[in-house]
Amino acid sequence: LPTFIITIHDFTDEIPVGSDPETAPSLRRVLVRNLFLKSKLVGSGKDAKRLFAENGAKLNDIVVSNLSAYLTIDDFTHPVKLTAGKKRHALIVLG
Repeated sequence: LPTFIITIHDFTDEIPVGSDPETAPSLRRVLVRNLFLKSKLVGSGKDAKRLFAENGAKLNDIVVSNLSAYLTIDDFTHPVKLTAGKKRHALIVLG
């Protein structure tokens, strides 16, 4: 499978809602749709939206239909498999 490496810079650094920004730990996360774009399984955000709406997007062989779905750094202890449709696959690893 084609393998793509993401770095810490691909993650957004956010404070959980309702938390005190000075004391709360930040939450580093990345949108699943951005992983589909980075791996070139989709060509644009519009293509990603269509793929998710038609239940063609899979993350580790589980259908993802929520465009706002995200992964945290902790989710990358093993490579993450992305699938677009039936025949296009990619692995994402944290490097």
